[in-house]
Amino acid sequence: MRHIGWLLSLAVIAAAADLPIREVVLFKHGVGYFARSGRLGAGESARLDFKADEMNDVLKSLTIEQKGIGKISGLRYDSSEPLAHKLAEFPFQLGAGQPLSAVLDQLKGARLELKFANETAAGAIVAARLAPGDEKRPEREQITLLTDSEDLRNFDLGAAAGIRFVDPRLQTQFKDYLAALTESRSREKRSV
Repeated sequence: MRHIGWLLSLAVIAAAADLPIREVVLFKHGVGYFARSGRLGAGESARLDFKADEMNDVLKSLTIEQKGIGKISGLRYDSSEPLAHKLAEFPFQLGAGQPLSAVLDQLKGARLELKFANETAAGAIVAARLAPGDEKRPEREQITLLTDSEDLRNFDLGAAAGIRFVDPRLQTQFKDYLAALTESRSREKRSV
């Protein structure tokens, strides 16, 4: 039986979600010690991928060490939990062929930043919808925001060059949701 030791050292300050290996120690009886470290900003998370058959050893020997200010808020790992259960934990659902407006409408109250060619608009989501087309205009996706100047404004989502959630936690949840979908395609890999 092979035993592997892991040490993960986190210093919370800048922005680097990739944690490179900083030290490797191999012992004569097949035990290995791999130290990774890096800096994570507020709301950022790091991810380590392992083969599915290594997860038992990883979970038994993983050590996380925090340096500097900040706080480690939790550790999540892939289990054999069905994908539907994992995705149900998120405050939104992405359905097949679902328009962006339908996804954003699930997040009423969330702060959003829209970038257009000559303008950046920010505010809380009031509603999002698919506006029907007519002979003059094609069908389009729209969003209504309560802007920072306290105006209710409608925006055409198709005209936006960029869309970003202001809350880093919500932005991270979107990345995690998509990562869960990607991971579900690989039965041989697990992540911590």
